[in-house]
Amino acid sequence: MERLENTVAQLAETLQGFMQQTNARLERLETDMAELKSVASGLQTDVAGLKSDVADLKTQQTQTNRRLDRVENQISDLRGDVFEITAARRIGPTVIQRMRLYDCRAVVGPGTPLAEEHFNKIRRAARDGIVGRNAGYEVSLTDLILHGYQDDDDQPVWVVVEASVKIDADDISRARQRADILAAVYEETTRAVVVGESIDERDRARAEAANVTVIIIRRRYRPDESEAEEGE
Repeated sequence: MERLENTVAQLAETLQGFMQQTNARLERLETDMAELKSVASGLQTDVAGLKSDVADLKTQQTQTNRRLDRVENQISDLRGDVFEITAARRIGPTVIQRMRLYDCRAVVGPGTPLAEEHFNKIRRAARDGIVGRNAGYEVSLTDLILHGYQDDDDQPVWVVVEASVKIDADDISRARQRADILAAVYEETTRAVVVGESIDERDRARAEAANVTVIIIRRRYRPDESEAEEGE
């Protein structure tokens, strides 16, 4: 009996020790869990901060992109304006040569606005329904208009020139439309011309279909005879 009591006492002592160790481990686990929760909370805060920073960066990037787009557009517009002025001044002799013109004068060009006599004639034609109401305004916006005579038949001819860095469908349409206005008002031969540094194949085909002459010139506004093309 005494032996059994000793065994039970030893078991109780062992069990008590085991319980103490288990409780100590549980306490350590609880401490570790609390630390992990604290770390996780900190990470969540950091992640939230990172998300906020990323959102701010995206907003700043969007704003920067918009500013860059505006700057690029302004540069493009400025380059286009410079091109139109410079090309319009220097393309005249090339157009005269290509069209075999003589006794030629600029009706519209840099520093040469549409004269009142021409504007009034177009306005009267608009009043009579020959051209549209805004025809005078449209013609006045043309980059270059030449009037002269053709070498081959000595007939008067109007040459309407639209200049753009990259020739597109709008340039072709404007040249054709404004040439048609002058043809209707003056009942004389007109030629529509577009001048630029480049044109894609689709727009080249449009120009040919619209009977618009295409002249490609180099960056420094020097006509390149090998690249010049006509849309007859």
